[in-house]
Amino acid sequence: MSSRASAAEPRDPVEQALRFRRAIPRPRSARNDKPLHVPGDAKPREVVEDTAVALEDLPAYIGEFDALMRNKYNVRSVYYAHAGTGELHTRPLFNLKTPEGLTTFRGIATDVAALVNKYRGSLSGEHGDGRLRGEFIRFMVGDECYAMMRKLKELFEPHGIFNPGKIIDTPPMDTYLRHEVGHPDPDYKTIFDFSATQGVLRAAEACTGVGECRKMQLAGGTMPA
Repeated sequence: MSSRASAAEPRDPVEQALRFRRAIPRPRSARNDKPLHVPGDAKPREVVEDTAVALEDLPAYIGEFDALMRNKYNVRSVYYAHAGTGELHTRPLFNLKTPEGLTTFRGIATDVAALVNKYRGSLSGEHGDGRLRGEFIRFMVGDECYAMMRKLKELFEPHGIFNPGKIIDTPPMDTYLRHEVGHPDPDYKTIFDFSATQGVLRAAEACTGVGECRKMQLAGGTMPA
């Protein structure tokens, strides 16, 4: 290698690592937030995003899932990631700010839980259950296993102060939502122009919550569960 070429290469190992990382295509991060930038209030929702079934059952499961979305709910869905492990992320597109959308939200969650249970799969193949899916844990694991989970929680945490209502006694999944149906969005006046996203509020709603904007350039950060 010539001295001229050597001079162009960074000597700092941190800078070398950064250059190497920037050279690697990042289709996952480029993909993950694009569906949320659909104009308007109808967005691909994470209501059943984390389902997983045995790999050999995935084609049949997705076929039934797609038919359910189209025929019963008349919605389209975004599909991406992990198909090789039996977990194809799915995000049905609907407006959660309307009474009809709220009904769709619960209906899809309930019907897909039954569909996943039919294939002996998981509602939380990659991430946690939490407020969104905790309501369906008893249905997925059965009364006996759920009772054991409750006893385990009470044994190690009898006062119920550590992250309550996330796994045991989870409140209904369509409560405590960010937007209250029937209340119009506030109209915030801003210095910068957010007309492309129909306002700053809808720009904020495009956030996926994975912390991409807060990642360290070198370390890459983490994706919260």
